[in-house]
Amino acid sequence: MPKEYRNILVTCMVNLGDVVLASSCAQLLKEYYPLAKVTYMVKKSVAPVLENHPYIDKVITPEYQSKKKSLKQMVAVISDVKRQRFDLCIALDRKSRPAIIGLLAGISTRVIGDRLFDVKSSFITKLYTHVIKTPDDFRTTHQAAIFQSVVNGFVGRKHDFVKPIIGPASMDNLNHARTLFAQLPNAQQKLVLCIRGTYALKNWPVDQFAAVVNKLVKQHDVAFLLIGMPEDRAAGQELIGMLERPMAVHNICGETSLQELMAILASADGLLTVDTGAMHIAAAAGIPVVGIFRCISAQRWRPLCDRCEVVSIQLSECPQSGPPEVCPEKACLDKLPVESVMCAAEKLFWNK
Repeated sequence: MPKEYRNILVTCMVNLGDVVLASSCAQLLKEYYPLAKVTYMVKKSVAPVLENHPYIDKVITPEYQSKKKSLKQMVAVISDVKRQRFDLCIALDRKSRPAIIGLLAGISTRVIGDRLFDVKSSFITKLYTHVIKTPDDFRTTHQAAIFQSVVNGFVGRKHDFVKPIIGPASMDNLNHARTLFAQLPNAQQKLVLCIRGTYALKNWPVDQFAAVVNKLVKQHDVAFLLIGMPEDRAAGQELIGMLERPMAVHNICGETSLQELMAILASADGLLTVDTGAMHIAAAAGIPVVGIFRCISAQRWRPLCDRCEVVSIQLSECPQSGPPEVCPEKACLDKLPVESVMCAAEKLFWNK
């Protein structure tokens, strides 16, 4: 008989979008081990995205600075994890410190995929008791499926693919979202716009975005909330400066918490975006998404929602077939036609 685990730790010290995708594993764990308590260990900055998640019982955010010497903090984290007496650890990252925490906290069964984000092997796997083979095709296998393959491989069962979900936004945050949308011109469609991602290589040129917004505003009754990090605000203002009707876009980059952002996305009529964590939040919330991608990341990172359009082109001279993070250039994005994005938006948001 397979062992019945009761207290499971999932380490996921990765970026926002990856955490959203990795949260799908909680549903698998609850189905395989219905009596288990499932705890996720994530960065403090992304923890709110897991609030009120129906399959996650607890979220912990270890207090250490990953790129600085913090032995005292690490000892405290290890002691805290040890006190919680986890009997299974599933690693959905390949970070050294979570691996050390699980080992020194005495978690007897520790599981990791042989590869999670790239094709390279890692010495980190030697700190785990079970190393699960993940899919070979990193370019066309969705990242959520790669995460889920770790759980399914450990349990030794096949399971239908599970789409990520997120918990409901609070009423206070939903009311705040309504207030922000109310600041837009009175338009039939109120969309969210995101023009900057974590990696510069994922960004479509600002003037191209402006061209799409100009056409959409001219042809449809639509207005936009522009979201992003504080450092994205200048790019947002640059875009607004190129618009024929600048009042149609309200720049709130850097003005919202993660909880507020989740409520904004849940309240929107749709999202037009580059490949970002916000895209995965929107998809998990079930709103329509138009995602703009480089050729090597569209299939692996596409939004997982019923109503979405993925826009990308494949160039014959593309020099790269590996992970997006190591692509030497983004010609496939720079050459992506405005008309392609425009057609995708009209098809999804206006059924044209």
